[in-house]
Amino acid sequence: MELIAGYDPETVTDEEGLADFIGTNALYVAVLTICVGILEFRAATADREWYWIVFVIAVIAIAIRMIRGARRFESTSERNNTN
Repeated sequence: MELIAGYDPETVTDEEGLADFIGTNALYVAVLTICVGILEFRAATADREWYWIVFVIAVIAIAIRMIRGARRFESTSERNNTN
């Protein structure tokens, strides 16, 4: 759990749920990375740009989803007291 950026054990209400959520999204990024590796290996050199653009957009979208989704596992009263 300590590897998650911004993790505060005092505000997290469901550590297992948070770990599952972050871990699942990290696996999505891993699968995307493997797919890009396969495409890089098999694709012709002229067609490389489109999947890198898709990869970057997807990773940014997953990161935003992780940041927003992690808030579900925090106590709202504790979050309001720290701001």
